[in-house]
Amino acid sequence: MLAGPVNEVAKKQSWLGRTLDLSKAYKQVPLSEEAQSLCVLGYFHGNRWTYYTTPRLPFGATSDVYTFNRISRSIHHILYRFLHVVCTCFYDDFPALSSRFGSGLVSKSMSLVQNLLGWDHAQVGVKATDFASECAALGITVKLQELHLGSFTLANKGGRVLKIAEMLRELKKQGRVSRNEASEIQGHLNFAQGFFTSRSLRFVLGQFEALSVAQGAHSAKKLLCCPT
Repeated sequence: MLAGPVNEVAKKQSWLGRTLDLSKAYKQVPLSEEAQSLCVLGYFHGNRWTYYTTPRLPFGATSDVYTFNRISRSIHHILYRFLHVVCTCFYDDFPALSSRFGSGLVSKSMSLVQNLLGWDHAQVGVKATDFASECAALGITVKLQELHLGSFTLANKGGRVLKIAEMLRELKKQGRVSRNEASEIQGHLNFAQGFFTSRSLRFVLGQFEALSVAQGAHSAKKLLCCPT
């Protein structure tokens, strides 16, 4: 926590946000030669075993999560300790805040540090958006228009809301839902409902969760009701 007087100019400045995203972060972390012999994936096919290994940090291994978290927090430490960037980190994503008058310098500084450290990161495309009053961070939309007044808004991305609504309309139209369909919708709802403080989606989420694990001879279950 930082405590102290705030400059009057800063009080009147609007705040912007962006997320710096490392490109294929795990693949940028090499394994030592000693570790490569311990990182082998095999599967049985055509009456024979086939094996694969990798010289890079494999995605999915439990220990790799702890390994990469140390790396991620080291980058985060450099950004906030030496560049004084207001930011946090979640694996390979680094959401950051800046006042409007300093956002250009902060953006260039964050990118320059990654280049100096040898980290490939998104510099073009949808993941390379610059500082803005609304930004995507960790799969949600962060609205910062009133942050300088003491409040901000977290919301589901518009595309997610539209996709869920379209999936529900299709289920209502067909009147039935398979376990696979219920599982897919349950996954979308599970992520979306976390941003509703009243948890108003919990009942609907529970119903689709029950359908997704339902056992029986038939994979399709009768859809009794489906909200629009």
